[in-house]
Amino acid sequence: MMRDNPQWCESILPPVAAVDAPRAELIEKKWFHRVIAVAGDDASFLIRYNGRGLGTEYVYVDDVLVVRRSRGNWLMSHGFRFSIGECHWAALSVAIPWWCELFPFSDLSFMRLEVDGVTVYQEGEAPKRPLKWTSSASGFPVILPSHDATSTH
Repeated sequence: MMRDNPQWCESILPPVAAVDAPRAELIEKKWFHRVIAVAGDDASFLIRYNGRGLGTEYVYVDDVLVVRRSRGNWLMSHGFRFSIGECHWAALSVAIPWWCELFPFSDLSFMRLEVDGVTVYQEGEAPKRPLKWTSSASGFPVILPSHDATSTH
């Protein structure tokens, strides 16, 4: 359980000064699609953003969908908050030029990935307009069936 982990509380708030900040590297860059490898002292993750869906954007961590957003208002410039692993939080911000919001004729003009409050990857310049945010819901516990031979259920 996360609360049994002594580092769990440290990831609730961003660090004041990042001593061992994670490192990030862009692995793949395509039209409205990015793959970023994040490596820290305790774990590594592969974060994938896909904004090529028909009115939908997706964020995956290690090929597991963590955030999905339907663009009801068709604006792509947005931010996503989600957990990576049991002890870390991430914020992914993406934007396109304002003149492309309705018809995206241009690729992402901005992308920033923050892990535990520390910017680990950024491309482009942040937009002057404020971003709206989508946060992932916390996961549900997985209850596996018991394989105990003495169980009657």
